[in-house]
Amino acid sequence: MTSHASKSGGGGGGVSENRKRYLDRSRKSQRIGRNPKRGAPGILMTCETGRERKCRQEGLDILRYYWDILQEKTVGESAPAAAKADAQSLEEELAALKKKKPAADELFGVYETGIRGTVFVLCTLPGCELIPPIQPTAIDGTPRNKKETDKEEGDEEGPATKKPRAEEESGPAATTTISTNHASIANPIWDPFKTVSSIVHDLERSISSPESSQSLVPSSRFVTRMIPMQATCFASLDEIQQTVRALLDQTLAGLLSQKPKDATAPSFCVQIKRRNCSSVTRDDLISAVVAVVDDATAAAPWTVNLREADYTFQIEICKTLTGVSILPASFSKEQRNFNLAEIREKVGVAAE
Repeated sequence: MTSHASKSGGGGGGVSENRKRYLDRSRKSQRIGRNPKRGAPGILMTCETGRERKCRQEGLDILRYYWDILQEKTVGESAPAAAKADAQSLEEELAALKKKKPAADELFGVYETGIRGTVFVLCTLPGCELIPPIQPTAIDGTPRNKKETDKEEGDEEGPATKKPRAEEESGPAATTTISTNHASIANPIWDPFKTVSSIVHDLERSISSPESSQSLVPSSRFVTRMIPMQATCFASLDEIQQTVRALLDQTLAGLLSQKPKDATAPSFCVQIKRRNCSSVTRDDLISAVVAVVDDATAAAPWTVNLREADYTFQIEICKTLTGVSILPASFSKEQRNFNLAEIREKVGVAAE
């Protein structure tokens, strides 16, 4: 009995220690999952119910693979100039990069949606945001923390007072708090569009030509779709409007630099997918996005086209986290609506 008791006691201590390590890892992942940084780009992945864990691991492996390719390409492009300057310093720099190769969880963080069949991966690299992080504001554009402070100080007129609409700038009040002096969409640190485009292209090549070098690409048997999200925010009308406006301003700037002034105004549509979110309605979201587009394109109004729009405002909501992207029509068609399972089926591979 004594030996049995001591044995069970020792076993209990071992289980307790293992459980402690598990809880430490769990708490660390929850800090990322419950408090995502607003503004960061990411990729929303879908999978079959019950395959979320495998989808998450597979998705992180794929994203890490393409991040490594991007880094090698960047170093390769700068190699000739560096070689002329100092070949030895370049070798030392490459050795340092290989030695200090960041782990996958340092590049991307998984937001725990709690929704079956859904995995939301966010980029965690410093300065990866395409737009400034959205600051929580009230409906009238006042910073939420300032408003709460005024209420605590007993300023009864603070929350109630509001400038006349004539004194406000045109358009939604939320847009006045946005500054687009940030990373450019044309040259981001990590581009979810280019990443998904490369994944789809390489998947087609690896399946059609198994002997090619593309067969080294990590498999995507558990990931059904990969939807690129340019920016993320909280699931509220105010923050979604701010995010849409910031992305739209950068998109418009790119159009002005590429297209002639007499070009026809583009058309747009809004696609919304809500998952376990009742704080905002579909109709309110559509009205809010349309209001932002109308205000931003007042000089050359965009038209609505639900069938063949030039740009699609993709809004994906997972509980309290919202992903927003402005997708050109050509990009969506080339990537086959980001459906990796459909690509596998079309080339004769059963989607699992």
